[in-house]
Amino acid sequence: MKNIIKQFWKEHIVIVGLIAGAVVASTATAFITGEIMNAIIQADASLMMRQMVLLFVSLMLYVFFVIAKVRYANGVREKMLYTLRTNVAHDMTQTSFETFHQKDAGAYASWLSNDMNELDTRGFESFYHLAEGLISVIFSAISLFFMHWSLLGVSIVALGVMVQLPKLFKRTIQDATVHLTQEQERFISKVTDTLTFYNTFLTYRALNFFEQKIDQSAKNIKDVSLQYRQTMSLVALAGAVGNVVSQMAIIVLAGYLSNQHLISAGFLLPAIQFSSSIFNTVGNMSQNLAAIQGVEPIIEKIHSLTPASKNKRKIEALQSGYDFDQLELSYGEQTILKNFAEQIKLGEKIALMGPSGCGKSSLLKVLAGQLKASGGKARLNQQNIDEISLNSLYDYVTLVEQTPAIIEGSIRENLTLGQEIPEERLWDALAQVQLKDIIEALPAQLDETVGVRGDKFSGGQLQRLALARGFLADCPILLLDESTSSLDEATAIAIEKYLLMHPDWTVVMVTHHLRDQVKPYIDRIIQLS
Repeated sequence: MKNIIKQFWKEHIVIVGLIAGAVVASTATAFITGEIMNAIIQADASLMMRQMVLLFVSLMLYVFFVIAKVRYANGVREKMLYTLRTNVAHDMTQTSFETFHQKDAGAYASWLSNDMNELDTRGFESFYHLAEGLISVIFSAISLFFMHWSLLGVSIVALGVMVQLPKLFKRTIQDATVHLTQEQERFISKVTDTLTFYNTFLTYRALNFFEQKIDQSAKNIKDVSLQYRQTMSLVALAGAVGNVVSQMAIIVLAGYLSNQHLISAGFLLPAIQFSSSIFNTVGNMSQNLAAIQGVEPIIEKIHSLTPASKNKRKIEALQSGYDFDQLELSYGEQTILKNFAEQIKLGEKIALMGPSGCGKSSLLKVLAGQLKASGGKARLNQQNIDEISLNSLYDYVTLVEQTPAIIEGSIRENLTLGQEIPEERLWDALAQVQLKDIIEALPAQLDETVGVRGDKFSGGQLQRLALARGFLADCPILLLDESTSSLDEATAIAIEKYLLMHPDWTVVMVTHHLRDQVKPYIDRIIQLS
């Protein structure tokens, strides 16, 4: 956590200054209260009134500094969280495909939501409480020293004991924090899956099972959260015991010093107040330190995405297509494709066919660099696909999957994915997939939102939107995985003819049903079994 704190060092200097201002005002208030007590004992009304005016001024300054600190610190906390989230997103873009897919989307969502909340409440907030506590302890210690050196001496001894308390629980807290964040990842992943298929549960009249799935996930995270809270309560209990014992020692000593006329009776109350401030603050500091140490595993986790290898090769110029040498694909111990040896020349139009589970979609992912073969070789441009940088590969290859990847946003955003593409090209692509008339009839046209997971459009319209996006990529190799399966017959035929008649495209399309009207445009059928 120290790296993100250091990154915003200028802002934290301002926060420290505001905290110091509040502590100085609070310290002045305590001394002024002591003078008021002395004036009351001496029956000096004039002195008491002057001190009351000073007390009002110091209290107003205290309020000003506290409000300014809270408002400014809240802004800094949000800036740090924003920076951490953008750093995680950047790391996702730099890591390898294999590393990214070691976790599911729910886990990454937990990183960006639950883990950030943990860092904010247990990390940043605890850090500011710790900084405020340290400054308060320093000023209170100086004040006790000026009253009488023995008050400070006893305080230092007691503090030494209290500071050691969090170290007894450090490992336990870190383990509990890791366990909690892991369970939060599982909770979000399971609940997201369950909520996504609400319609399925409803259709099959299985809403009781839907409720049971969420209830079980909630019960698991409840148990782990309770275990974490109980661990933190042990730290709080240890700090509270040390706090009570230390304050009692200072109260007894202050009473003795007052009885011996070594400090004035009026300053007995400030002495107790300063010592109470020190021990209460240190008691809380032990919890704050424990909380800060507890979030370190979260920081390590969200920075665990390693950059992809820089040793990957580029395709300098695409001169030849795919060739496969005894390619083998396996899932666990089950082999789904064996001794596959084929060539796909540039410009060829290939239909990849076979029964379900024979490896058609898996083979397409190998072509797209998204799946490693368990044996043999897969090459493009006479280079092993595994050795080609994905950034370079996707300059030449586009994969359009059966289930369209639709983001919550506008039609334009789903077509361009943030790239600058002339509007004319967008309309041309929509025309090729027979969506132009439909989009033109919408109130906002290209800027119309698609809804959550594209729920404003039908499955066939979303599939056509994904196809239009594939066409806009304008890559020489187009891989299609049942990409017209949700379309009506006439529309599917029209689109398939368009892409198969494109002279510059190499097309590999997975299909269960090759229509008679399309067969004349297919160069070869590769049958998997």
